[in-house]
Amino acid sequence: MNKLKIIILILAFCSTICICQTKHESMNDHRDGQSYPITKIGEQWWMAKNSNYYVQDNSWCYEDNSDNCEKYGRLYNWSAARKACPAGWRLPSKKDVEVLFTNVDIYELGSLKSNEKSSWLESDTTLQDNSGFNALGAGERFHTYATKMFADKNKFSFFWTSTKINRKESLAFYLYYKDNLIRKEAKKKGFIVGISSCAGDRGRASNYTYGSAKGA
Repeated sequence: MNKLKIIILILAFCSTICICQTKHESMNDHRDGQSYPITKIGEQWWMAKNSNYYVQDNSWCYEDNSDNCEKYGRLYNWSAARKACPAGWRLPSKKDVEVLFTNVDIYELGSLKSNEKSSWLESDTTLQDNSGFNALGAGERFHTYATKMFADKNKFSFFWTSTKINRKESLAFYLYYKDNLIRKEAKKKGFIVGISSCAGDRGRASNYTYGSAKGA
C-alpha cells in the first residue's frame, strides 16, 4: 500500500544587512511579542530567524520539543505557513526567491546557511553566510498513514513559497548540508509542511509587500 508522506518544512529568518553596509535590525510580532532579526539582501528584506509563531493544529516543534522551537522555529504545513507571517510580511513568491538567488550570486554572499556549526552537520563546503539570512538545518516532519516522525535536523532546511504548482502542490526551496546549492521542489501543500521565511518591502506602505520568505 502506498504511504502518504508529509514533509514539514521550516520558517523564516531576520537579521539586517545592507550589502555595502552591515547593520542589525529587528522587528516585533505583536501577536505574541516575539522579536526577530531581519536582513536586507539587495532590495529585499528577509526574516533572519525561523518563525516560532504558533498556528493551532498545523505547526510543530521538532520532536515535539519546545527547545527546538526556540532554536529552529516551528514546522508548518502550507496553509499554516501563510498565517505564520506577521503583519507587513508574507510568504515569498517564486519570483521573490529567484531574485534572492540572483542577489546571492551578484553580491558574492556565499551560502544562505548559518555559520553556526551546531546547526548543520559537518561537510566539505566552505562558503560562509555573508547575507545574514542565517538558515538553520531545521529538518522536517514525515506523515504516513501509519506513523508520524521527524527527520533530517541539521541536514535540510525547507522553505515554503506562496506559488501554487497546481491544486495540490506548491513550490518550496531548500538547502542541504553537503553543499551550498539552493534547490526548488514541488510539495503537496495539504500534506507537506515547511518553515517559510517572510518577505516584506519596508519601503512600501502595503501590509504585505516584501520582506522575508514568509508572509502572503
